[in-house]
Amino acid sequence: MNKLVVVALFIFYCGKVFSQELGPEDTLFHTSRTFGTTNELVHVMDGFSSSFFFQPQHSVVNALDLLQPGLSSFSTADKAVKPFLFSALPHLGFGFGFGAQGSQILRLDYEQAFAHQTLLNLRYDRWQRTGFIRSDDLRFSGLQLKLYQKGRAHELQVTFDNASDDRQWSGGIADYTQLTALALDLIPVLKEQSYTQKNSYCGTIDLRYRLLGDSIRRLNLASYHAYNFQQRIYNEIGNLAAYYPQTFLNTDTCTDTFRQVYFDNRFGLNWSTPKLNISSLMGVKQRQWADASLQYDTLELNWNNQLIFLDKNHAFKHENTINLVGAGQGLHFNSSYAFGNHKTPFTFRIKHRFSNEWPVLLQRTYLSNLTNYNWSNPQKEKLHQIIAAMAYGSTLLNIDFNVSLASYESIYRFDMTTMSWNTNTLASVGQLATFGTKLKYCVGPLKMSSSYEFLAQNSNQFLPKHRAALALQWSGGIFKDQRLKVSLEGQLSYQSKFQALVFLPFIESLDWSAIQNTPEQNGFLNAQVNMALEVKTFRFFINVANLGSYWNQSAISMIQGYPFAPMQIRIGLTWDFWN
Repeated sequence: MNKLVVVALFIFYCGKVFSQELGPEDTLFHTSRTFGTTNELVHVMDGFSSSFFFQPQHSVVNALDLLQPGLSSFSTADKAVKPFLFSALPHLGFGFGFGAQGSQILRLDYEQAFAHQTLLNLRYDRWQRTGFIRSDDLRFSGLQLKLYQKGRAHELQVTFDNASDDRQWSGGIADYTQLTALALDLIPVLKEQSYTQKNSYCGTIDLRYRLLGDSIRRLNLASYHAYNFQQRIYNEIGNLAAYYPQTFLNTDTCTDTFRQVYFDNRFGLNWSTPKLNISSLMGVKQRQWADASLQYDTLELNWNNQLIFLDKNHAFKHENTINLVGAGQGLHFNSSYAFGNHKTPFTFRIKHRFSNEWPVLLQRTYLSNLTNYNWSNPQKEKLHQIIAAMAYGSTLLNIDFNVSLASYESIYRFDMTTMSWNTNTLASVGQLATFGTKLKYCVGPLKMSSSYEFLAQNSNQFLPKHRAALALQWSGGIFKDQRLKVSLEGQLSYQSKFQALVFLPFIESLDWSAIQNTPEQNGFLNAQVNMALEVKTFRFFINVANLGSYWNQSAISMIQGYPFAPMQIRIGLTWDFWN
């Protein structure tokens, strides 16, 4: 039985990560549920319990997400990418949750296979909340559509994505001394009128046409075509001189706009066998972008390659993109390897990532009311990361160890004194290492799980060194034939001392110099209680989060100006319809 568990986990991992065709990555089983398993369901709204919203399922921030190249990871609400699933019967999944502070989450999933090997997948997500403090609204909606069709000699996949992300930025509360005197939603905030509006559209066409071979071993002509549109508008009304060292157009009203469009066309060859899949495509990407003052365009020539090898014990994937013309000969490489064997309960995984590329467009050129910079010769940002993990799995015990090492240099960070990006800050170069372990142990209907992560940085350690969580869950059935399934869980989480982050929404960056001067925050212990009920395809859940507000100091802030949030109650349900 232990060996079957390991093999099943390995096959699931390989099927998700190393799909060898354009089509379905996995099959939708009758036991599949919207928002995942019961354990995943009760944590689907964890992010809403944080006073500063990161993501729906995350109330803490990852170190590498902040330190890697690009804009701050939590400045935009990234939708969960839907895996491409095959379903012989039409399936409609519905999930909805709501709670205090106007928090709401909605998901609709639809999958159906049609005649002539045609498959349709659709997902719609919506998140919103009013926040614990004033002027802290969030509205996000995302649509994902995937259509797949396969013939005797061709495979075709068409996708369409749309995301709308509107956030209001309060800047945090103005006076911490009022925390004990007034309710959190009554305390004045720094900014009443500051918000970002984002919208994006993306459409792709991926085609493979067999030139030689048969359905087992074949040489394909491969082509990929993409259109992407993104627009960002930052609005702020008030005394801008109180927060910014300069303005170029207006002193009391700000409407900064950044828009980018690109067309990406790739052509090449693909070789496919049951174990090996190799693709090599040359691509031409045309970029057009504009701010409030000027319009720009550039043409890039890129070489895109992919290699996948998969057998019973090994799974290897490598992909790279090398710029030949138009982007400074930048490149990135991503590789991963997994090993698992039915003769042993152990599995092993390793991932490698390397990039040496120009910064994102918004960092290179941007003329607006608050900023005015133009890098005619940008410097390439370098990131190197390796992750190794080993796991042991059986019916009673699961243990996972992972180590991550990363280094970065010449990373562009925003400087508030010059109101531009540069690579001369202390946060532009550095290394970090994380060690983590997870343990799950089952005794009858009881399941105990724990996790621990240690973070070490060679520069200023502003994030917590230690993070840990402990959960105890009971699962069982009640009433006739135990048809009503019940799951009860209590969870404790801890993080050690840290320094509050300072976020700059007008440019989607952290204020790295300000973070170094923020006072050290005490570590804290938080708690949450969850319950889930399931009857056939219907499930109901309830969360009671932020119990730590009864013993922690209100002034604790992960993001400066956003104090420790009070207790929050959330409830929700999911329902899956078949045929």
